[in-house]
Order: sequence, then C-alpha cells, then structure tokens
Amino acid sequence: MRGLTEAMQAIGANVTSIVQKNAIEEATEEVAKNLQCPQGTQVLHIDRLRLVNDLPLRFDELYIIYRLCPGLENMDLNQSLRELLRRKFHLRVSGGIYKIKAILANEHQANSLLVQVGDPLLLAEGLDRDQHGYPFIDTTSIYRCDRYEFIAETNS
Repeated sequence: MRGLTEAMQAIGANVTSIVQKNAIEEATEEVAKNLQCPQGTQVLHIDRLRLVNDLPLRFDELYIIYRLCPGLENMDLNQSLRELLRRKFHLRVSGGIYKIKAILANEHQANSLLVQVGDPLLLAEGLDRDQHGYPFIDTTSIYRCDRYEFIAETNS
C-alpha cells in the first residue's frame, strides 16, 4: 500500500500538509487498545490537513508509539510520514487493516476540507504495522470523496 505522497507524486501532483497538532501525549484507553500497548504509553499525536495541488483532500489524526520515533515531533511533517519514518527511524509500514465507511461532514470537517456541512466524506480508521508485524500507527483519516478513490485488490 502506497502512502498519499507517493501515490500523488506518481501522477505528478504536489502534496503538502498543514500540521494542526503535534504533541506527545499519553495513550488513551482506546488508542492503547488499538496500538496494543499499555494505557498511558507515550504517543505522538499528529493532526494534519493534507492538500494536493493546494486543494484539501484529507484530514489525518495519527497516534504513533513515541519510543519508536523519539524526536519526530521536531522534524518537518510536511512530507511523506512513511518515508520520514523509514529514513530516520528504520520503521517501514508493511501492512495494516483499515475500515472505510461513508459519513456526512460536520461543521469542523466541512471547514477544513472546504465542503458543505452534510456533504458525503469517507472515514478510514486503521492500524499500520511495522516490518516486524507490530502495530505502531493508529490512524483516522477523513477524505473528500469527490477527489479520492480507493482501489482494493484481493488474491485467493
């Protein structure tokens, strides 16, 4: 699975980010359950709006196990997070699981993504695993469905 930056660069598009939150926090019960770590474990919480050719495409809320990437909060997050994690911390996303469903935009989502309240959006909730199979990124992404499509391939 390619990340947004890699997928958009492949078609010649420019991807940028507006980081809205970048803070070390203690994992809540829900985040700890998703990441399969003890509640209170330090996580890096990143919220960022992702733009393609200066148009908002998705909003990401990420929780990353901090001990795996100390100092990430001080790095430039206006780039491919996957590539940054691979290059600086030798962490590679090797798989994961995502649940995708349609939602209707609330006021905050509409303002961030430049849509109308009530417009359809795609909500993707997921968990990325590292090259050893351990969960390390808990992700919630909200996509403008008029600018993005998911393609799934299965093998039997």
